[in-house]
Amino acid sequence: MSRESRSNTFNSNMTTEMNPARWPREEVDHYLALSRSGRVYEPMVGESDHSMVIGSTGPFAQYCGIRALKAGGTAVDAAVVTAFAQVVLAAGAWVSMAGIAGMVIFDPKTGEVHSVNGPYKTFRNETEPLTIPATASGRTALVPGYFASVFAAHERFGRLSWNDVLTPAIWLADNGIPVNDILLATMPSRKSVLERLPETREVFFPNGDDVWKQGGWFEQPLLAGTLRKVAKQGPDYIYRGEWAKQFVERVAAEGGQVQMADLVDYEPVWSKAPGARAYGHEVYSLGAPENGGFTLIEGLCLLEALDVKDPVADGESLYWFTQVILQSASTREISREARVTDREIKRTADAMRDRGGAVPPSELRQGSHSDYVVAADSGGMMIALCHTINSMMWGGTGINVGGISIPDSAGFQQSLLSTVKPGDYMPNVTNPNIVCKNGRPVLASSAIGTGLIQTTLQCLHAFLALGMSVDHIVAHTLIHGATLGTGDSVTSGGGSDGGKKLSDILQSLQELGKRATAQCSDPQDVTMHTMRLMATAIQEGAAPTVLEDARARGVQIEEMANRDPLLPRGFWGAISCDPQTKHLLGARTAGASGHVIGT
Repeated sequence: MSRESRSNTFNSNMTTEMNPARWPREEVDHYLALSRSGRVYEPMVGESDHSMVIGSTGPFAQYCGIRALKAGGTAVDAAVVTAFAQVVLAAGAWVSMAGIAGMVIFDPKTGEVHSVNGPYKTFRNETEPLTIPATASGRTALVPGYFASVFAAHERFGRLSWNDVLTPAIWLADNGIPVNDILLATMPSRKSVLERLPETREVFFPNGDDVWKQGGWFEQPLLAGTLRKVAKQGPDYIYRGEWAKQFVERVAAEGGQVQMADLVDYEPVWSKAPGARAYGHEVYSLGAPENGGFTLIEGLCLLEALDVKDPVADGESLYWFTQVILQSASTREISREARVTDREIKRTADAMRDRGGAVPPSELRQGSHSDYVVAADSGGMMIALCHTINSMMWGGTGINVGGISIPDSAGFQQSLLSTVKPGDYMPNVTNPNIVCKNGRPVLASSAIGTGLIQTTLQCLHAFLALGMSVDHIVAHTLIHGATLGTGDSVTSGGGSDGGKKLSDILQSLQELGKRATAQCSDPQDVTMHTMRLMATAIQEGAAPTVLEDARARGVQIEEMANRDPLLPRGFWGAISCDPQTKHLLGARTAGASGHVIGT
């Protein structure tokens, strides 16, 4: 069936205002064309007096979010619409509806900030996680949380119907997505994975691989059919219905220790977003079981306690910024909640001053993750969302259920899984956040990429401590992740796509560990010293004297070009809101493919 006939069929069956077939054709074509181009290596800025959507993937996805706002939807409606469209535009490569999603939401009616978390859950029958192979196996799958969390957020804070929310993604899956540069660069190395199983081969190569070329269009009719059923049945179709049964069958057929009860019992995690005061503001982020929000809040509080200035303008501040990153990754016999209290922040900062740097013990903690959405509506609601597969492109198993790729996120987290009770939620380091001043939101932001921890901390520090506006922050010289990694994230083209292979990374890590062990008399110092030996990437632009000063203090810092595919990039997007005028200013850092669109 041609793209035109698919559109006509869809148009005749779907009369909702959220049907892209009813939107201005020139606008649809414009944003689809922009979505084909892939990465934009310049920051992007926009402003509005009404509402706004920012995303890291696909300008057409953000356009769908704006149409949701124009149709009378809330910021949550817009964010969920955008997230679904992002997955379709990514062809399930770096985000999947079988992945996870977490978000923080400011509710203007109550003035509260909520955390809605949809993390992975482990299989209750998987009792030997350390033996999970890193090869293609159903044991590498986990219970997804994406559908449960976005549905829960929409049910509580949305205004559009659930059918309306899914309509743009269904249309996009039916009519086809433009094959962009990221997909083109990655498909050759992942083709063998996607051809491994017949049902997956049929999804991606139904008529050969002719669509995976410049100018190609990839249609996803099976996914469209799945989403239509979800539109009618809600998440029950995913967790209790036919999709759940197929998930169990296919994952079990590949050796996974899954049972139907693992999906039936899944519930998203609602909580009051954890927060603390920093620089005269209230900073909120994602609640447990995530670690990223607590890491971010603790880091900001420590930067304030240590009086750290601009880390790319002063060598001493750059040194202490890296020490705060190390400290925020520390493992201590204290709860995450206690770590962000005033008393504990003061105790930790005093200990760091006495030692002259971060205090062990610590753990290796690196970001990654796939897509973000930030949205604000004219009623004062703001949302920061992150969703991800936390794996390489399409995962490594090639399992596909109803057009939805199943990630292999347990295939590299065996050690972390061993600390989680079978059947419990998995933590990770995502850190969407909302900043308030006197109870009113002034900023919502989210980040992805290998350097999401470092870049988010730097950008929020610039906003809170240095008084920089978001348009200036995204143009600032940014600090990113450890250069040990594969590049900016799962979309970087790492591994067999031209970057560092996982085996090379593990070997380098082992060598650093051996050096650290030889240099440390106290075993508690080894992990933190290993992290100190890793070079942190900084974008070109810092003064040479600043870098020389930091290196003289012991910081391993490496300048990298903005377009270097191995830059362990942190992607950050934010919307600031003037509490008096309600004026919105949105911005995102370089390297993403998404847009900043206001109404």
